[in-house]
Amino acid sequence: MDYTDNERLKQEISHSYVRHGSINMVVAWIHGTAPRAIPTIMKQVSELQENKQWTFVIIKSSGNLDRIITPVKSTERNCIIKEVQLGFIYNENTSRWLTHEEISRGTIQAIKGNKNKTIVGTLTPWNQRP
Repeated sequence: MDYTDNERLKQEISHSYVRHGSINMVVAWIHGTAPRAIPTIMKQVSELQENKQWTFVIIKSSGNLDRIITPVKSTERNCIIKEVQLGFIYNENTSRWLTHEEISRGTIQAIKGNKNKTIVGTLTPWNQRP
């Protein structure tokens, strides 16, 4: 689905809630092309189930360091945010992007763990990323 369309995003969340019941967790990798998607998801899920706590796992890719390291603040009292910050692998001589397996493993670690931030790979030195 096109998550840059906020009205459609709200409709899809509502449809999912009606069809499947309460939402315990949302895992989303939303790129910077949709700056309203994260607040839209947070607000819509929280309003649909205002008395139920849920977890929002936000995956942040390595396109922009400031966007990666700036924490997302929860605007809803029943939403717990966990961030997965995707970096790169650096071994002093070469660097490479993370593999699908490394991204998946890091995301699963964040889901299962108690930390509000999980860094997969490294974010430094930023100028050495691939």
